[in-house]
Amino acid sequence: MSPSIMKIKHYIYIFLVAFPISTFAENSVQINSIIKARLSLCHDVASYKIHKNIAIENLKQEQVVLAKAAQSAKKYTLEPNSVLSFTQAMMDSCKQIQHADFNNPKTQSHKIIPITETRKKLAKLNQKLFTTLAHQLNTQAKLTGLNYPSFSRAFSELQLSNKQQQTLFKALKKIELDKDNKK
Repeated sequence: MSPSIMKIKHYIYIFLVAFPISTFAENSVQINSIIKARLSLCHDVASYKIHKNIAIENLKQEQVVLAKAAQSAKKYTLEPNSVLSFTQAMMDSCKQIQHADFNNPKTQSHKIIPITETRKKLAKLNQKLFTTLAHQLNTQAKLTGLNYPSFSRAFSELQLSNKQQQTLFKALKKIELDKDNKK
């Protein structure tokens, strides 16, 4: 075997040891799991709003969520516009889930969890998600390992349309590190 082929094999070996393929897949599953957990909390939000007779749309709260997302983008050195687009897609997904719950008589009997408690859980999941995304992007520079079929299967029971799932997935895939604000 020629020295150049041996060198190439050596580099391939180092790459495979340093970055096992299962890590990419595990990150993908973890990201999907966090997003699913976050969107599942939208049922609690819907139940609270149904029982308190509150509208699904809350522009003031959406502005608060977007402001916190911008802070998180800065904290985790993620590109702000991509994080804001993803956060908006998450909120739109949550609204779609809430609309489905508002139209479901079974939701009327769902246990009411105080909205402040649900918001704390949402904030923790957001932090976990942004930490995971930043870690993967700092390791790989792109969100590799994410694929739409796996993503879509993870959210099949959440009452999201295919179009909304695609919008959310595309927004997720566009998240990148902030090249102007690296730590």
